[in-house]
Amino acid sequence: MIKVEAVSPSQPCDSNTLRNAVNNSQGCSPKISVNLFLHSSGVIAAKFQYNQLLVDAFRKIPKASWNVKERVWIFPPSSLSTAEEVLCSVPGLAVEVHKLDPLVQRALLAASSTKDLRDLYDRIPTDVESKFMPFQREGIRFVLQHGGRALIADEMGLGKTLQAIAVASCLHDFCQFL
Repeated sequence: MIKVEAVSPSQPCDSNTLRNAVNNSQGCSPKISVNLFLHSSGVIAAKFQYNQLLVDAFRKIPKASWNVKERVWIFPPSSLSTAEEVLCSVPGLAVEVHKLDPLVQRALLAASSTKDLRDLYDRIPTDVESKFMPFQREGIRFVLQHGGRALIADEMGLGKTLQAIAVASCLHDFCQFL
């Protein structure tokens, strides 16, 4: 039976633990580091040197896919705990998982608990909504998707004020505006 140990920077380990993890992986595989980080698209990304056992492990993670262009595995934040479990139990490998920073984990948790209010978009009066440009509609939906908490940072003259008024018209039953 092969014993697998995952080594994480958040859990200090001594040289015996690492030596045992490498020895338990039959001594033929070195310690493999997997770096988890927040991708610019809002998903979790993982980067590591190629190893077929790790590739097979990533295929077990729900909604994980290979990003060919950037050469990283990506998966949604909802699959993070499953990914950590899968990586900690790769048979035949000593896996060192560099987890997300705790601040990033808290931010992801807060973002996932925000209520999606896009169904309130229909509260915008039709005569006003028909005058929006496509990017303005997208901006309003983005703010509603994030629970009304977002920053509209379009260029000057593109209708940020109109977008904010439209969002306020959607949310007037939920909160007060100045």
